[in-house]
Amino acid sequence: MNKVEFIVLSILYQNEAVSRLKGLSVKDILTIEKLNLKENTLYKQLKTFQQQGFVGTGAKEGKALTFYITKAGIKKLEEEQANEG
Repeated sequence: MNKVEFIVLSILYQNEAVSRLKGLSVKDILTIEKLNLKENTLYKQLKTFQQQGFVGTGAKEGKALTFYITKAGIKKLEEEQANEG
């Protein structure tokens, strides 16, 4: 997992986006953290995480999809943090 991927999962976790109703949109994530990413790039990363089971699709916020970290994503995040220490 690279640094940006770690940061994205961390943002979801730290902002309690852990269920469908608490999901964050791509714009929310980019507002919370100054990532040097375009919206489309972040969206593609979130969709990849979704395929891996680390992120789920939340309730829509207007027309925007929202995303939340799953239990598997939290476990992956904790494993990455443990590997750093």
